Amino acid sequence: MIPIDKDLKKLRKTLLAQGARIDEKKSGWMIYPPDKERDPVMIHLTNSDWRSIKNARAMLRRSGFDV
Repeated sequence: MIPIDKDLKKLRKTLLAQGARIDEKKSGWMIYPPDKERDPVMIHLTNSDWRSIKNARAMLRRSGFDV
């Protein structure tokens, strides 16, 4: 299990409250929006770039989440 920082914990809680289905994978989360027409988003928990969480939030917004 990969340790999760507090920002990702809050993000996960927000996504679950909005009806997301989150599958835990080897290196991160596969997030499926409640709207089946939208694309799923992969969030890697082993980030190497300081902008990775911002990029993940942008992808989630494009998939219909309010983050």
